[in-house]
Amino acid sequence: MTSTDATWAERQQRYWEVEGQQSATDQLGRTCAYILICQVAFVGLDWLAFPSQFMFFFLLRLIVDAFVLLVLLKLRFTQPNWSQLAVSAAVGAEILAMIYASERG
Repeated sequence: MTSTDATWAERQQRYWEVEGQQSATDQLGRTCAYILICQVAFVGLDWLAFPSQFMFFFLLRLIVDAFVLLVLLKLRFTQPNWSQLAVSAAVGAEILAMIYASERG
């Protein structure tokens, strides 16, 4: 590796540490805000479409909202990569639980 390659690699690393980390943190913040807006908006739909399952769905939404708020306010600054995976997994698990519950009637 030449000195030019080492310099380029160092510059790439510095870019990720400063710009990439900030970009990931900002994007995760926007994603969390969007999820929270959708969660609140769909509570009414849950009540209309699945009145017998409303409390279960509402509790699921509260749990996921609490986790997303934790990521939005704290974890996205310290662990942005893991936070992206965790938010996706939490929302996915919520959707699967709602699908399973709606099938039971």
